[in-house]
Formats: sequence, structure tokens, C-alpha cells
Amino acid sequence: MQSRIERLTAALPQGGMDVLAVVPGPNMRYLAGLDMHMNERVAIAFFPADGTPAMVLPALEPPRAGSTP
Repeated sequence: MQSRIERLTAALPQGGMDVLAVVPGPNMRYLAGLDMHMNERVAIAFFPADGTPAMVLPALEPPRAGSTP
């Protein structure tokens, strides 16, 4: 998954973007390895062109997210 994220973040500036925000679904599964479903709780992964990816998750999810690369 790390190479996927590296390719993504390298391509962001070419598309005029500084960061990509990903919500649960196939893209989050592909990039972060998390198989989550959309619900009333916010879950967003941020992939910046420069810097470390970050996630905003409900309090119940961090243990599961902690095992992702």
C-alpha cells in the first residue's frame, strides 16, 4: 500500500491538488487498507502531496486503523 500512496502523492501536484480526502469505500480500501462503510460517523483519510497521511475517525475505529501501514 505504501507504493500506492507514494504514487498518489507524487501525482497530486500534477493535478493541481495539495491534498486528497478519501471517504469510506473502494478508494479507502485501496489506499489505506480499511474496509469501512459510510455511516453517520465521519471517517476521512487525508493524503497530502507533502507530509504524512492522516485520518479522522470515530473513537471506536482507531484500534482497527492503527494496524494499517
